[in-house]
Amino acid sequence: MSYFDLFGIPSQFKIEPNLLKKRLQELNKEYQPDFYREAYETLQNEDATIEYILSQKGLLPAGEKYLLDAAFLTKLLDLDETLWALLGAEPDAEKLTALENETREIIKNSRHDVEIILDSDQEGISSEKELLQVKDYYYRKKYLERILDKIAALRNIAARR
Repeated sequence: MSYFDLFGIPSQFKIEPNLLKKRLQELNKEYQPDFYREAYETLQNEDATIEYILSQKGLLPAGEKYLLDAAFLTKLLDLDETLWALLGAEPDAEKLTALENETREIIKNSRHDVEIILDSDQEGISSEKELLQVKDYYYRKKYLERILDKIAALRNIAARR
């Protein structure tokens, strides 16, 4: 049984939060909460929902070494090199903010490329080509979020100095 079947909702990337909450309350009356907590937590989070759907469709095999396009990897390397350059004695707050904003803008633009798919997907409607575009976005975002995590860590280090 899929998470979508459990909650009696269509398998799609964009989940209506109020409907999900209503179905959770109905399930609370019928079952022990541990039974569906993981499903609820997954469907509440867009990234986790994307990962779940792609896994259900067989598009995220365990241990896969997904290869992103060379232009994106070059940009990622540039961001990472800029970050490492900021690891000097006293990180420049303005440069960190600029790097963070640039990274967030890339995430935003990447999402824009698949937004129509994410917002309009319904069970069986998205083609494999569209799902592969979502997969590409999923991996891009994961890499970019690692850059954001490094920026946050660097800010924490700088704040302790």
